[in-house]
Amino acid sequence: QAKSDKKSADKAGESTAKAVKTVEKADAAVMEGIDAALAGSGKDAATAKAGAVEQLAALASATPFVLPRLEKLIALFGDSKLGGPATKAACAIVDHVHPHGHGV
Repeated sequence: QAKSDKKSADKAGESTAKAVKTVEKADAAVMEGIDAALAGSGKDAATAKAGAVEQLAALASATPFVLPRLEKLIALFGDSKLGGPATKAACAIVDHVHPHGHGV
């Protein structure tokens, strides 16, 4: 039992490390891509929006870049598939605002 718990913990650590390595830095080009994905409509819009929500969650600490997109995340709260991830991303953004409550 202990060995399987250790293996699963190691796997979780590896996947977390991979996720951290793939986090990119916030800049204007990345934000333009996120804005385009959130504004999209059509067949592929759902997957693009899901990717944009994941990016915003990963970049939550870059508040000057992500705080203006908070309203777009709030608009996704009612979506059956994107509502949960959008809520988590919005909470992460608000948690990283310093001083707390500033600009929100």
